[in-house]
Amino acid sequence: MNYWGIGLAAEEIEMAWSQGRLREDMARSNFEANVLTLNGAAAAKSEKERIESTIDLVQQAAELIRTKEAHAADVEARAHDLARRAIEKLNLADRRVQAAEAARCAADAGLDAAHARVGEIEKELQRAQSRITAAEAEADAAERRARAATARALEAEKALARVENAVRTQLFRQGEDEVAAA
Repeated sequence: MNYWGIGLAAEEIEMAWSQGRLREDMARSNFEANVLTLNGAAAAKSEKERIESTIDLVQQAAELIRTKEAHAADVEARAHDLARRAIEKLNLADRRVQAAEAARCAADAGLDAAHARVGEIEKELQRAQSRITAAEAEADAAERRARAATARALEAEKALARVENAVRTQLFRQGEDEVAAA
């Protein structure tokens, strides 16, 4: 409560006073002129006029206080609305930041999974290449063995043909010798 017993806080009055608004309003309301008139004309005025003048000054002061309180209430309402909107914007920004952070985390997890999958694929590719190299080596060895076997088979066939020729020649000579001996 202020010193008039009305709901303005002392800090608000000090703030208004420091901003010069209360002083300007008091000057505009001609409050000081009325006080001087009351004190200066005290002897010339009747008691009734002084009471009316005092009541008028009290009413002016009360009107000034009501105006200030209404203005303060309006300023306070605007400040609350501004603060509420700022808090809403901050909350929205916070939710966006959290959503972006969650998306980044999900992207990081996806990227990690992709890197792991690429690593697995590279290892499988290396194993497949090793198997292919081993299979090619086995195929080359089998081909060499097949060529060697083919060469041995040809050599064996040639040897068999020579043996057959030698046997035929032998048999043919024995047959000629028997024909000549007979």
